[in-house]
Amino acid sequence: KELREFAEGISESEKTGLLVAVASEEHQSRMEGRGAWGLILGCGFLIFVLGLLLYLSHRREIRNEQKLEKDRATGLGNREYLEKCYSEFVNDKNRAMYCMYYFHTDTKRLQKLSGRQEAEAAMRYAGEVVAEYADKADFAARVSENGIVLLKLTGQDRDEVTWLHSAIGQIRSYAQRYEKAYGINVWVGAYSLGKPDQSLEEIIVNARQSAHLARRENVDFRFCTEKLLRRFQEQKLLEGDIERAFQNGEFQMYLQLYVDAQSGRVTGAEALTRWQHPAKGLLVPGMFIPILEGAGEIE
Repeated sequence: KELREFAEGISESEKTGLLVAVASEEHQSRMEGRGAWGLILGCGFLIFVLGLLLYLSHRREIRNEQKLEKDRATGLGNREYLEKCYSEFVNDKNRAMYCMYYFHTDTKRLQKLSGRQEAEAAMRYAGEVVAEYADKADFAARVSENGIVLLKLTGQDRDEVTWLHSAIGQIRSYAQRYEKAYGINVWVGAYSLGKPDQSLEEIIVNARQSAHLARRENVDFRFCTEKLLRRFQEQKLLEGDIERAFQNGEFQMYLQLYVDAQSGRVTGAEALTRWQHPAKGLLVPGMFIPILEGAGEIE
């Protein structure tokens, strides 16, 4: 009733003006609605693009990380890869079930004889052989120019000594298999982990020193025993004195003469090295040669 009375009380021109005003407000409302939907769609597209860019960036980071954790020559993992696997998969519950095998090759000799490319090819072959003996819970990596390690879960199917002999034999057959002028030799050091072994670096060092000892003793492999550990620890204490010994001239040369038994004449001599240590006295080469080899001072 009030609306009818209001309509009867205004002129036709006023009615037309009201209708135009209402229509205008409705049009503006629709435009605002469309603008809001456009804004929502634009924001959604922007979020999609940003998500895609983040995904691609994450994939690129993963690929770069994988490249950083992979040795280019052998295709095995590198030291970073080994450290990551050790921290993620080896813990106090299973640490004592693992053994570190260090494969020490003589690729430095091969490089001098045939060049770096041939030495890398031989190292790649050695890596392929080691990888064949790695099971799902094992980790193989190249940790030095001439060293490959296999962190292996013990108690698996293969007999320990049998598979070591087999792997060493395969690596040494490189020259024969590929008709090369020069072959590659390898020695293995094995170190069984214990619960106190937290430092991966110390584990690698113990296995590597055992491999170097196997080379000096001309045996295929050596297992790191408690006796050897004590010996390695003594060598580690001496390692800190090496630089001072060079500076102070503590390494001395002794001549062992060659004498003709009939005439009594000196016909030659052999030069021998001794270390006159200020605290430990005169040390024979067996005490310091392994230290110098480990430090890369001599081969």
